[in-house]
Amino acid sequence: VTVEGPGLGRGPLSNLGVLTLDLFLNRDPIVEGDSTFSTASISSSDDPTVPFYSSLDTAVATVDATGKVKTKRDGQARIVLAAGFLADTARLTVLQRAAVV
Repeated sequence: VTVEGPGLGRGPLSNLGVLTLDLFLNRDPIVEGDSTFSTASISSSDDPTVPFYSSLDTAVATVDATGKVKTKRDGQARIVLAAGFLADTARLTVLQRAAVV
């Protein structure tokens, strides 16, 4: 059974036991075209916990279901980790790649 919707939380019923949730980016800043991983720290009274990742700025960076972040262009990106009723956002600075002459 999965719950999702306004006020319902995110993920399987076991995600409703999430007590704390923190998101960390392994590299910041990062150069456009590069990738990095995010690290989730989740404390829960229930197992298993299923985290959900998303990017609020997909023109700058995307994130997959495992937390791998791929950058597309320079700018600022916000990466979100959510589980149950909790979410955390990390900001990522993406620098323009230097042109080779």
